[in-house]
Amino acid sequence: MVREEIDLPIKESGPHRVYLMEKRSWNTVDAIRSIARASGVSPSTIRYAGLKDRHALTYQHISVPRDMELVTGNPSVKLTFLGFSQNFVSTKVLSGNAFRVTLRSLSPEEAYAIRARTPEIEAYGFPNYYDDQRFGSVGTEGFFAERLLKGHLRGALRLHLTSVHSSDSASERERKYRIGQVWGKWDEVLRLCVTPEERAVAEALKKGGRRKDLLSGINAISPSQTALYLSAYQSYLWNRVLGVVLRRYVDDKQFAVPGKVGDYTFYRGLSPEAFRRLRLLQIPTAARRVLPCEPEVKEAIEAVLEEAGIPRNAFTLRGVRNAYFHSFYRPAIVVPRDLVVGNVESDERYPGRGKVCLEFRLTAGSYATMFVKAMVGLAGNAGKSGEGDHEDDDAE
Repeated sequence: MVREEIDLPIKESGPHRVYLMEKRSWNTVDAIRSIARASGVSPSTIRYAGLKDRHALTYQHISVPRDMELVTGNPSVKLTFLGFSQNFVSTKVLSGNAFRVTLRSLSPEEAYAIRARTPEIEAYGFPNYYDDQRFGSVGTEGFFAERLLKGHLRGALRLHLTSVHSSDSASERERKYRIGQVWGKWDEVLRLCVTPEERAVAEALKKGGRRKDLLSGINAISPSQTALYLSAYQSYLWNRVLGVVLRRYVDDKQFAVPGKVGDYTFYRGLSPEAFRRLRLLQIPTAARRVLPCEPEVKEAIEAVLEEAGIPRNAFTLRGVRNAYFHSFYRPAIVVPRDLVVGNVESDERYPGRGKVCLEFRLTAGSYATMFVKAMVGLAGNAGKSGEGDHEDDDAE
């Protein structure tokens, strides 16, 4: 269960109507579209503060101009009118999220890890990595945006057309494999493309290898998909920078949890000075112009970019429409608030295993799934002090 918390005074009148949207088994975007259809309004007029998990019971706020009224025709998406406000709902008013999570099918080792980790996380928090959800656009062969930044336009287009994702059906995987097999035979590639966007990319490749032709293929990709590609790579770089910074402050009490594009390394404790520094530390995302930051953070950013082979001026993607890397701050670590850990009980769904209920609050932008990794991941690393502390194991 996820309940969004916003800083937006609700009043008896104002230019915006505010609703509480309750949903289950719907992602936020699809739920918004469903409400828009039922209400006879454009989805773009409905404003919200963030995306919520499709698999959870979620409560989040949405708003529309006061002359519109929203209704829902689906029992899985409910609306409660709260009142009016002076401002619309956006990420600027999102203050955090409250979570209630039941962890099931726990082994004895995992139950022990939760007991061991609770006081550590209450005292020292956990690294504020971007979690695997951020990398849904990343296929099996790497990052589209990395190739784009390095000027490998044809390679980026190949990734777009052939990358396999965990959600792909068997037939979709086979189709992408066949595109890779006939790569360079553009008529055959074109015949295997199924969407107008894919066909536009293939037509651009068919024209030849000139930069302007390849750029027309890049620009045929939808802005929303391009934004996902760019944010995924920027998040990956940020995670790597955090890993470099943490090594300056963390002792050998570490453990690693595997992620989609690398390991997440967690600490078990911090010195008072290290905790003070990390609690206040803001790490900006990499871009052409990086926001001001502490010297150790600046050094870490430069080291990560140098290792990746990406000069700072590469972030200016000349000729690519709707593609921007903005630098913004993200806290290095997060300390959960109001953490309540229930007793480990027998799990009625999984005989012989345990379950435990966790309640906690996180600041906006932090991942509850990363908190769970921090709580339970120790179970797979018992006795492996320093596990995962390698040069290439910093990021998700």
